[in-house]
Amino acid sequence: MVNVTLNTFDADGNVVDTDNMDLKESQVSDIVDHAAQLAIVMRDIAAKRNKIEDFDQVFSELEDALVSAGVIEQDLGPLPVFVVSSPE
Repeated sequence: MVNVTLNTFDADGNVVDTDNMDLKESQVSDIVDHAAQLAIVMRDIAAKRNKIEDFDQVFSELEDALVSAGVIEQDLGPLPVFVVSSPE
């Protein structure tokens, strides 16, 4: 087991609470793998090597890993939609 510190944030991004949670090593590995993949996809989107649609699958996998580990609760609401504006 790995003890991790988890912060709770308000709408402005300020830490409002801190808690600890024990996660299996495999859960930590899964979360870190998906977070790293998301960072790479976001870089590739910024460099125009990927499209914004590529974000959806990777984000969904990260969210599933977090829900599965009990870090966040399942949310049945829709995913946010990113709008890419064309240069004028």
